[in-house]
Amino acid sequence: MGFQDMMISLLVRKRSLSSVWQMTTMNSANSIEFHGDYFEVVAMRDGSPGVIARRLVENIGLSWPAQTDKLVDPMFGGDLLKVKTLDGKTREMWIIPVNRIPAYLLSINVRKVQGDARKKLIMYQEKFISHIHMNLH
Repeated sequence: MGFQDMMISLLVRKRSLSSVWQMTTMNSANSIEFHGDYFEVVAMRDGSPGVIARRLVENIGLSWPAQTDKLVDPMFGGDLLKVKTLDGKTREMWIIPVNRIPAYLLSINVRKVQGDARKKLIMYQEKFISHIHMNLH
């Protein structure tokens, strides 16, 4: 079983514990640029904007496997959704609502992050939210 299969299996098991996690077919993703990084933005089930969590994590330079347990916490309001990505394929992806990104970013201990990822994390913590809100409104 590959990592992606294990992740989906974990999410499906956790999803069954709460109605927070429900699969939905979504519209195509739109892209927003932030300091050279691109993010797919999709509509959550309630119509609010969300970003593909893996893209957010990897753009900062963090380890996706290390962040998955944190991201499935109901505090961050994530959802496993079917998303038609920019390459035209439909995939199941973990989406985090834009309004929960500050909580997620600030939950990451900067002192535990090394090198370039540390600098990038600080920049995201300080500037990402205002940037994405400007681009969505």
